[in-house]
Amino acid sequence: MIYVDAMHGKLARILRVFGVSCVYLTSDLTDNQIVKLLKDNDVLITSDFELSKRVKNVIYLDSKDLKTNLEKIVNSGIKLDIQNPYCYLCNVKLERIGNKYRCPSCNRFYWRGKQWGNLKKYLPSQLQEFSNT
Repeated sequence: MIYVDAMHGKLARILRVFGVSCVYLTSDLTDNQIVKLLKDNDVLITSDFELSKRVKNVIYLDSKDLKTNLEKIVNSGIKLDIQNPYCYLCNVKLERIGNKYRCPSCNRFYWRGKQWGNLKKYLPSQLQEFSNT
């Protein structure tokens, strides 16, 4: 499982839209609670340097730029699957219905309109070619 700390809420939502299932950790969790929560194969995405030193599988983000951070995540081995997005609220895989998507949990609908165009600018350059589908 991929966990994203409280500093990166927008990044967690974008990862979900780009097909990465991830858990957003709220700010009420302490560093000790986060460390105990993580299992052997879990990955933590964080900008907390001290916390990053305590975790086995970590992607430490030292930039505030979303595109730079997404490129670092992809270069760390996390696979984006933009054809199979998750609900950015529920983290449940979306069902495709024609040219739209529906979350089976919250029944929210998604489609690739203006918002998709705005999100595409964050895609790492190596994935731009797949963003028109």
